[in-house]
Amino acid sequence: MSKIILILFFVAPYIMQAQLDSLKPYVVISGIITDSTNKRLADVCITILEGNDTLKTMYTKSPGKYSNLRFNQGKLISLNFSKDGYISKRVIFDTKTNYSEGEAAPVTPIEIPIQLDTKQNGVTYQTIEEDFYIGKIFIDTATTRLVVDAAYLAEKRKQYNAILNYPSTE
Repeated sequence: MSKIILILFFVAPYIMQAQLDSLKPYVVISGIITDSTNKRLADVCITILEGNDTLKTMYTKSPGKYSNLRFNQGKLISLNFSKDGYISKRVIFDTKTNYSEGEAAPVTPIEIPIQLDTKQNGVTYQTIEEDFYIGKIFIDTATTRLVVDAAYLAEKRKQYNAILNYPSTE
């Protein structure tokens, strides 16, 4: 009996913390992943990371859809989209800066379409695939909502195209 009480003493705080975390505002992400010809891609690995810690990994099913990727707000999270033969892409979610639990919506759904480009022989993709974030989503202080950082996206698209010698879209 004393062993059971001792175990509960150590386990109970973790259970309580998990229940409290489930009550916090959270983000739910969904979308469709395509290639450069708009063909939907199945079996794309999607990893949710907080720093270097993997929170969840899942794979898209046919026809390239993903949904219900969920994480609590108040964190700096990155999503990594990868598939063999394609250039991986990363998106960063800054739900930590400007976060106020009392002002955040209980659930924030976001749809993010992702296009993966086919890798070409003889090209090194290490610069893009390691610490290169193609997009950034953050909390807008005026609205307290999550928004896409359009300036960041445009700059990163330019850098991405320059690294891969793609023509400029301007």
